[in-house]
Amino acid sequence: MNSGPPRNEELDLPEARIIDEDKEFVGVMSTDEAMVIAEEAGLDLVLVSPDANPPVCRIMNYSKFKYENEKKARETRKKAAASRVEVKELKMRYNIDVHDYGVRLRAAQKFLGAGDRVKVICQFRGRENEFRDLGRDMFMRFVDDVGADLCNLDGSPSMEGNRMVMLLSPVKEKRAVAQDGPSRRKKLTRKEKEAMSAEARANGSAADDDEYDDEEGSWDEDDEEEGSWDEDEQDDGSYEEEEEEEEVMVFSKKN
Repeated sequence: MNSGPPRNEELDLPEARIIDEDKEFVGVMSTDEAMVIAEEAGLDLVLVSPDANPPVCRIMNYSKFKYENEKKARETRKKAAASRVEVKELKMRYNIDVHDYGVRLRAAQKFLGAGDRVKVICQFRGRENEFRDLGRDMFMRFVDDVGADLCNLDGSPSMEGNRMVMLLSPVKEKRAVAQDGPSRRKKLTRKEKEAMSAEARANGSAADDDEYDDEEGSWDEDDEEEGSWDEDEQDDGSYEEEEEEEEVMVFSKKN
């Protein structure tokens, strides 16, 4: 049995209101008579309004009609997927060290550049709650470091229990990013790298071509895995109770 609405020989109607290929009303006639008209034009007679009285049938090229509808449905699904915005989480401490701060900063810039929102979380435990002002200062610096060209701050940082939370939204919509995404950095050929290395040695310094090895947006081996970033959270989601090594402070308590 064919899928889709009843058409041609599948129609079991004594009569119907007939619409032609140009959507003009033809009249009320028997379906047998309407099928003859459709066959002579090389078209199909398709039931489009079964609940009308009498039912409405349209003369059309059903294969073309089905293809166009499926194409529109695919485009609609594609646009919906492109505009769907995800929320990525980044976790950090108020006394995060410089390296981990940079890792989370690059992650935020990557997520926002791809059109996703970023939720930044700072966890306070016990007496750490005395340093909430440092967490707020860190958040404000983080927004500045991400850059006004990439993010907007959705309201002020707020407390959710012992967690300070900040939400960043991308400046560009995801559809625009998908269409006009950042171009990839050009990779140098081996000869170009060797020439640069030779020039650097001649100048008395070692060449660092890591910038050209990695494509834009890629992660070095010491970068953390993309997704939710938590410097001290265990696999089961609990926090380590052992005393942590003292971290390099990015922010100091105000006098």
